[in-house]
Amino acid sequence: VATGALTVAVIVGYDRYVPRYADDRQPLLTLLAFGPWLKGALLVASAGAITAWLAFRRADRARTARFWGVTALAIATLAFLQLAVAGLDAFSTTRSAWDILRAAQAAQGTTGPLAANAPFYQVQMYDQTVPFYLGRTTTLVGFRDELALGLDAEPDKGIATAEAWVPVWNGLARGYAMMPPDRFDALRAAGVPMRVLARDGRRVVVSRQ
Repeated sequence: VATGALTVAVIVGYDRYVPRYADDRQPLLTLLAFGPWLKGALLVASAGAITAWLAFRRADRARTARFWGVTALAIATLAFLQLAVAGLDAFSTTRSAWDILRAAQAAQGTTGPLAANAPFYQVQMYDQTVPFYLGRTTTLVGFRDELALGLDAEPDKGIATAEAWVPVWNGLARGYAMMPPDRFDALRAAGVPMRVLARDGRRVVVSRQ
């Protein structure tokens, strides 16, 4: 009953209420793209629950009813999880650096990777997918969190503050950085030279020139 009620509520109300939770960091189009996957997953779960309920009701009269009920629940649960997880790909543009790095490459007029001999900084943030898609490490600026132990052991792998990073950045002939939009706005207002290559609601990718 609960699964069916939840399914009906999502199908009827998802598109109506999800705009309330959209913002620059989580665009409405992304949330709407996830909707069909969530609705489909819940429909499958509801169908499995109803099938299992009907089978269990026949358990006293049919020896295999419990088996088929459990089987229906297991298959429906597996299908529900697969559909829901597949639908999470809708969030890839906000949870992965793939799209924004591709956009940054295109802004440079190249289909290849960003210059490998130029440093890449992550300023007051750390996106774990960036080093993977770049194929090299990045230098952290003003960020420690779960990487504090490693930075204490190898302090040259990071720069303690954005203020300490600015002179380093100014002295570069070529370099790249990724940062939150509010940090970008503050640095630009302070006159730090940056050329925007790509941006979304969560990140801005810039080059030194």
